Amino acid sequence: MSTKLGVLIIATGVVLAISQPALAADIFAGSKTVIKENADGDSGLYMGMTVAGLGSAALGGFLTKNWGGAIGGFVTGMIFANTAMAIVGL
Repeated sequence: MSTKLGVLIIATGVVLAISQPALAADIFAGSKTVIKENADGDSGLYMGMTVAGLGSAALGGFLTKNWGGAIGGFVTGMIFANTAMAIVGL
C-alpha cells in the first residue's frame, strides 16, 4: 500500500513540475491594462465609488444621527478600497 502511495506522490510531482510553465501563464494579461485605466485614481469609476461611499455615509449619518460612525465607515471604506487596489496592482 505504501509503495502505491509513493508512486502516486512522485507521479503527481512530475506532472506538476512539467505543467508549471503552463500554470504560470497569466490568462488575464490583456485585460489588465483596461482595468488599470478604468480603475485609476483619476477615472470616473473611482470618482463614482467615492461619491457613492460619501452619499451612503451622509444618508446613514442623517438617518441614524450617528455622524461619527458614518464618517468612520466612509474613512474605513476608503482605506480598504485604496489598500485593496494597491494589493491587486491598480
